[in-house]
Amino acid sequence: MRLISLISIFLAVFFLSACGNGNADDAEEEEKPEEVLIDQAMVVDINQFSFELFQQTDQTEPDKNIFISPMSISLALGMTYNGAQGQTETAMREVLKYGERENIEINEFYKSLIDKLTTLDTSVIMKIANSIWFR
Repeated sequence: MRLISLISIFLAVFFLSACGNGNADDAEEEEKPEEVLIDQAMVVDINQFSFELFQQTDQTEPDKNIFISPMSISLALGMTYNGAQGQTETAMREVLKYGERENIEINEFYKSLIDKLTTLDTSVIMKIANSIWFR
């Protein structure tokens, strides 16, 4: 009888210890990244620039297999655009399809794009290594 009582107490403690309310304070909850909004009109314009870039590259070197990253080129030219003035600024604005957007809008677009791409999938690591050197 004493053995049955000990087993009953053991089982009761075992089962009750497994019960919980599901709100453990120390449980790690996966934080979802804040939704980053992207200017869709700018996406269309940057895509147009990218397709034109591919076409020009293909026409320049039709017999070669060339690999380029339109995003990397667009980001690098976006950085240089910040310092452009006069005819250079006008030409870059036209080629890069910036339209009448202000510099702050263009910079915010690229920041939002990078934020969006780096938070879409936590298992993917994206590193961007563009730099500008001058004398």
